[in-house]
Amino acid sequence: MGVLAYRAKDYVAAEGYLKSAVLYASDFSEAHHYYALVLARLGRPVESKREADIATSLNEQQTRTSRGNFLTVIP
Repeated sequence: MGVLAYRAKDYVAAEGYLKSAVLYASDFSEAHHYYALVLARLGRPVESKREADIATSLNEQQTRTSRGNFLTVIP
């Protein structure tokens, strides 16, 4: 719902949905990404940067994990 509200440019509603999303699913990088975008649109750059950094960190962790799942060790 937060992404839909963001795309509809209803940033106040999007903030509420996305704030809940990052609280309940703190490892969901897309929620942090869109939350950062909403905060930037609402004129809160410090909070936006923090969320963007979290999203980037989570993406990097997920990339490392997913790459590791596909590696096969051949003796």
